[in-house]
Amino acid sequence: MAKKRVVKKSKSIKRFEKHVKGSHIPARLAGALYVILGMISLFSGLFMTYLAYYSSGIIISSSNIIMQGNLALFLIGSGSALLGVLYFLIGFGLWRLNKWAGTLGLIMAVFSLVLSIPYISFNPFAGAADLLISLVLIVLLFRGRKELAGSDFQ
Repeated sequence: MAKKRVVKKSKSIKRFEKHVKGSHIPARLAGALYVILGMISLFSGLFMTYLAYYSSGIIISSSNIIMQGNLALFLIGSGSALLGVLYFLIGFGLWRLNKWAGTLGLIMAVFSLVLSIPYISFNPFAGAADLLISLVLIVLLFRGRKELAGSDFQ
């Protein structure tokens, strides 16, 4: 009697089967939202860095206040650009249903939620929009947590 040969499934086949079986839409939507937020943050950060660099050449002054303002604008712009790259990487990882992206995305969404609460008192519209986006991301990540590859994120 001939033995049946058991073929082991590769990781890519298992991942494909997981795509076919499960509903991966919430995790992918969160990934798309993170990519959009990342692009906005990256381009606005690069624009602020550009303004900080070129505004010092336009205004000829030896005032420390102007130089401190340019330095602050440069640092805020650089931080925003770096945050944009991080958001873009999280979005790409969520689109590919990676576990690390779900964990990091949830941490960033909770952090953004906590920071948006006091921000509402300074700028009600932007604070409320940030609060809403953070809540949507948290809900999407919890709804799509089972679909993240090899996930213990439950």
